[in-house]
Amino acid sequence: MPFIWREYLVLAQHLQTYVSPVFSQEAAFRCAVSRSYYAAFCHARNYARDHQRFFPSNKADDHGRVRLHFKTRGEITVAMSLDRLRQWRNQCDYDDTISGLTVLLSSAIAEAQKILAHVSLPCWMWYPRLRIAFPIDELWDDGICTRWLERYLHPDGLTCPHGGRSERRLFRPQGHFPAYRCRACQGSYPLLTRTVFAKTRQRPATLVR
Repeated sequence: MPFIWREYLVLAQHLQTYVSPVFSQEAAFRCAVSRSYYAAFCHARNYARDHQRFFPSNKADDHGRVRLHFKTRGEITVAMSLDRLRQWRNQCDYDDTISGLTVLLSSAIAEAQKILAHVSLPCWMWYPRLRIAFPIDELWDDGICTRWLERYLHPDGLTCPHGGRSERRLFRPQGHFPAYRCRACQGSYPLLTRTVFAKTRQRPATLVR
């Protein structure tokens, strides 16, 4: 089964807050910047290949060819974001010293999220191993789609991003999605917390379709 490249972005977000006695925070941040780039680049490359008649060479020159492809199509923001991410990735992979790495990582994750949101695919194409277990006409139902999104965006269960606790109660909605109040720390968080859809304004049914 093909690898789902956007999972690299999930890894990058995890490394952004992960603390380990085995390796330094700088090592984690450098790796996270690199993974953010490859999540965006490989997802964009495969989208262009599968939907826009782009023919990758599967060699190093694909990095430039993918950017040129989107630029030629008029999708300048994608090309520019990929170029910024590539430069940041090169810094993290080759430079001995990097200043402002914390800010750089936050910027890299934001740029990758922007690319993934722009170069969009239906949910069932991002995760081919996950199947929608309800009739096709129910794709119009926001309530059903909300429950499906919670299950597949949080396969281990939705937890509070502040303390990791699962005990919660309903809080005021955020856009088209429910939000919750953690019963342990009283912090609030939306259903789409720590996902690439965190800032979306689309309805649940629109995201699933």
